[in-house]
Order: sequence, then structure tokens, then C-alpha cells
Amino acid sequence: MRISAIDLQPGATILADKAYDTDAIRSFAKQRKCWANIPAEANRKKTFSFSPWVYRQRNQVERFFNRIKQMRGLPARIDVAAVRGYEHADG
Repeated sequence: MRISAIDLQPGATILADKAYDTDAIRSFAKQRKCWANIPAEANRKKTFSFSPWVYRQRNQVERFFNRIKQMRGLPARIDVAAVRGYEHADG
């Protein structure tokens, strides 16, 4: 896995899902003096600092963008259905 530094300033927070709980990402954050707010996987023996409140805020933002992405296609589908209906009425 390749991780790139996108202007990470010391003290920044890296937010990610449980799937990204890897030693590579945690060491990457530690090298750049950042805080990785990633929930630990169940099979981890070592515990890490984790804020459920910050994680919940990240999750709400992610769900908001997913809703926008889903609603973006609705008008196009309605317009296509309307056009198809007019084609049948004319023909």
C-alpha cells in the first residue's frame, strides 16, 4: 500500500474507517506527528487513542455526501421517463 503525504501538518488528524487500521498508516501518522483517529480492529492486542465523537462526525459527513451522490441521479431518471412518455404519446 502506498501512502502519500498531502500537506499533513503536525497536529493534523487522520480520519479513517476500521478497515484502514494498519501499522503502516499508524506509523505514517506518527512520523508526521499527526493523530490517527481510526477505530482499532477487534483482533488488535494494542489499544490506541480514539475519539468516538470525532469518528461520528466523520461518518455523518460521509453519509451526507453519499445521499447527495444518490440524489444526483434522480432528476436524470425522471427526465428520461418523461421523455419516453412523450415519445409514446406522439407516436
